Amino acid sequence: MPPKKNTKDKSVTKTEKSKTKTEKSTTKTEKSTTKNTSTKAPTAYQTFMKEEIARLKVSHPDLAHKERFSMAAKNWSKQKE
Repeated sequence: MPPKKNTKDKSVTKTEKSKTKTEKSTTKTEKSTTKNTSTKAPTAYQTFMKEEIARLKVSHPDLAHKERFSMAAKNWSKQKE
């Protein structure tokens, strides 16, 4: 059986291909940076928890984060009453 002939067109070199890929990725990056993204303002709960956990960290440095978070959540529910 005779060997198969290569039917691919090799008119584009490897460096030209890599340039094309780089140009495409740059275009994608530019599109994503021009996207107008807005962030929501933190809720009252999020603000309270951030401040409360920071306060508890100073007053109870030996507690684990999970325990401080639980205490802050209890303080939030007490505050809401």
